[in-house]
Amino acid sequence: MPQSVATMEVTHRMVRMIHAMLLVVVVLQTVVVEAVYGASSAPLNPTFVDAITTVALLCAVSSVIVYIRILRPALRALRVDPDNALSNKKYRAGSIISWALALSVTIFGAKLRALGASTVQVAPFYLGGFALLLALWPRRP
Repeated sequence: MPQSVATMEVTHRMVRMIHAMLLVVVVLQTVVVEAVYGASSAPLNPTFVDAITTVALLCAVSSVIVYIRILRPALRALRVDPDNALSNKKYRAGSIISWALALSVTIFGAKLRALGASTVQVAPFYLGGFALLLALWPRRP
């Protein structure tokens, strides 16, 4: 039993480190993109911006769905049986997938900024992705 608890602890520590790195990535991405494209601002086709916004919203919703459908049941199962290898894998995979989807929201904002959108137009992408990552904080099984 101590070996499985250690494995679960190692997994949780790894998941927390990945999460922390992704939070740092969002901040650094925002700073770099704003430094590189700070002066450029070209009007974008509103239909294109709406399409990218819709895709980003779908990614955010998908992130929450992954959390609810994969990660939450894995956490429940690990609380009952820490030896459950399948739940341990689902915990890791569900965490990483949900965070990748949340990070994609900020990447869509960065791409819009690179194409000429203003800081005001892309701020909701940066803030939304960062807030979603914070909301999906790694929980201990």
